[in-house]
Amino acid sequence: MHETDIELAQQWLLGSGIQNPAGTKDQHGKDVSGSFNAWFNPVTKSYSYIYSEISGYAMTTLTYLYKETQDARYLENARKIGDWIMTVQGQNGTIPTAFYLSEQSVQKPSEIHSFDVGMVLDGLVCLYRESQDARYLDAAKKAADWLISIQRDDGSVPAMIDAASGEIKDNNGTWSTQAGPYHAKNVIGLLNIFDVTQDPRYRDSAMKLCEYALTRQKPDGQFLTYGELDGSNLHPHTYTCEGLYVAGLTLKDDRYMEASKLGTVWALEQSRDGIVPRHKHGETLNFNERVDVLSQVLRMAALHGIQDERTDAIAEKLPRYVNHDENPATKGGFIFGKSSTGESLPHVNAWVTMFALQALRLYGKRDKAFNPYYLV
Repeated sequence: MHETDIELAQQWLLGSGIQNPAGTKDQHGKDVSGSFNAWFNPVTKSYSYIYSEISGYAMTTLTYLYKETQDARYLENARKIGDWIMTVQGQNGTIPTAFYLSEQSVQKPSEIHSFDVGMVLDGLVCLYRESQDARYLDAAKKAADWLISIQRDDGSVPAMIDAASGEIKDNNGTWSTQAGPYHAKNVIGLLNIFDVTQDPRYRDSAMKLCEYALTRQKPDGQFLTYGELDGSNLHPHTYTCEGLYVAGLTLKDDRYMEASKLGTVWALEQSRDGIVPRHKHGETLNFNERVDVLSQVLRMAALHGIQDERTDAIAEKLPRYVNHDENPATKGGFIFGKSSTGESLPHVNAWVTMFALQALRLYGKRDKAFNPYYLV
C-alpha cells in the first residue's frame, strides 16, 4: 500500500537537508548540526526554524525506522539529534523551543514548553534503546524529572514556563498555550522511561496525566482542547488519543484504551470525503485540512483495528500530499495542507511527513509487531 510514497518519505528524512548537516550554525554562531527544521518553504527556498519538539519526533521516527529496517543510516542520524539535544539541554532538564538559522521578524515565544520536553524525552529513550548509549538515558531522566517537578495535584502540567524564573506563562490564547488533555501524549515518554528504569515516579506521573485527560472528554468521545470552551482542535484531540492508547496498552488499563478508541471514533465521525476537520467549535466544523491531523487519525484507527470506508478514504487521500518534484529538498516530503482560512500552504513539513509515513506503514500492516513507545 503506497510503497513508493513510503520509500520517498523515508529518503526525504534522510537526505533532503531538513536535518541540518555538520557545520551548520544558528544566527548566533552556535553549532546546530543534527537538529531538525520544522519545514522547507519551496517558494522562498528556505527553512523555517529549528524546532526541539520536531527534533524529538525525529529521534523517535528514525529509531523506529532503524528498528523496522535495520538500516544503520537511521540510527546514525538519530544519534546526531541526540548529541545536539545534549548541547542545549538545561541543567534542570529543560530544552529550549526554537533556534533560528538567520534573523527573522517573527519568532516563537522563548518559554519552555512542557509538551516539547515530553516529545524529546520519548525520542531520547527510544535512542537509548537502540544505541545502548547511557548518555541519552541520562538526558532523558533529566527531562522526565523536570516534567514530574511541574505536575499539579490534578495531574495537569503547565504549558509554558519562563526559562529564567520558572514562572508559569500559560494563557488562553490557544490550545498550546494552556494546560490541556493533549499533554497526555507526554505519557508515552514517561512510560517509555519507566519501562527502562522501573522508577515508579514516572509511571505514577503518567497515570495522573491520564486521569486528568479523562476529565476533559465528553461522553461522545470529544476531548475539549480550549479550556472551558466547547471546542476542539483535532490535532491536540488526537494527541490525547495517542497518549491514552499507549497507557492503556502498556498499563493494561481498559479505561484509557476505551477513551482513546472513543476519541478516535469521534474524530472519524466528523470526517468527510477523506478529510478530518481541523477543528470543531460548537457545531461548526472547519474542513480546511491539516495533513498531520489526517495522518494522526488514520494512525490511531490502524492501531485500534478500525478499517472502513472512512479510513480507506483518508488512506487514499493522504498520498496526494506527497511532493513528487525532482528537487531533493522537497521530493518525498508531505506538505502541510491549508491554513484555517483555506489558503494552500506548500511547506514541505517535517512532522507531517513523520506522522504520514508511520500512518501509511501501520495502515498498510507493514509493521507486524509495533512497539507503542515508538509512536511518533
